[in-house]
Amino acid sequence: MDKRTGFRSSPPLAQPPTAEPEPQPDTRSTGHAYYADQARRALGVTRELRILPRVPAPVFHGMVGVGVAAMAVLARPQIVGARRGVILDLLLAAVTALAIVYYDRLVCPPEARPGLEAGLLPAAALLSEAVVLASTDDAGAVVAAVPLAAMVMAVTPHLRALRAAGQEGWLQRLLGELIRVVVLLPVCLVGASTLVTWQRLALVAAGAGAVAYDAFSAGDEPRHAARLRLLAGALLTGGAVAVAAVFAGTSSSQPGAAAGLLAIWHGAQGIVGHLGVNQVQRWAALEYAAFVAAGAVALHFSR
Repeated sequence: MDKRTGFRSSPPLAQPPTAEPEPQPDTRSTGHAYYADQARRALGVTRELRILPRVPAPVFHGMVGVGVAAMAVLARPQIVGARRGVILDLLLAAVTALAIVYYDRLVCPPEARPGLEAGLLPAAALLSEAVVLASTDDAGAVVAAVPLAAMVMAVTPHLRALRAAGQEGWLQRLLGELIRVVVLLPVCLVGASTLVTWQRLALVAAGAGAVAYDAFSAGDEPRHAARLRLLAGALLTGGAVAVAAVFAGTSSSQPGAAAGLLAIWHGAQGIVGHLGVNQVQRWAALEYAAFVAAGAVALHFSR
């Protein structure tokens, strides 16, 4: 009953039901990503799949390694002279490093780029080959040095790319350690030779420091401050091995003294890496100290 008019009020008219809004068409229904998402939904896969980046095969690195290793044979001091040989070997090492780094920057995806340090060990491998070629005319040494250097230049950047992409396993890590030994072994042999003292110590310090820097920077590409810390650790490692090479020069057994220098390098870079560079697992420094002690014993008994 309406109080103002005295008439009974009519019930309110029923409102028509509001229509549900029609679903808008999916404007993203194009492209491979959309179809892949629809396929995952149809199969009941709700967790997002992690697609690993593609690491290119080391075909270019292998071609560069074979070509540069063969050119180093023609740049031996026995053919072009000592001064020209040194200059040509340094130029070849620089070209090798630049070519590898530029190619990786151009071809590898950002998450699989090995970084600027990828060219360091290939350059060191070429210089190690040059040391072997300059120290002997033996055909067997030449045949062994050239393919080993080419292998290092081909495989090392690929291993670093696998690590950057998160695809490195124990086999790749072991291969990386063996490659460092292959590069450093000629340097240790020079350190135990009868070469002039200052030349011998300079080669040992440079080679041991370069390989140690590669071992320190084997992870992600370091920044500027990290590179300075890695460089300091590499200089300290190279200096330690050069000091040991002072005593190796008077050894009567060159292979034994070279093995001692190699063990000292392994122990020194491990101690510096764990205590000064990476600052992790400090207890492991005791294990590397054992290598230093074993190398010192080898130097003592090789005299």
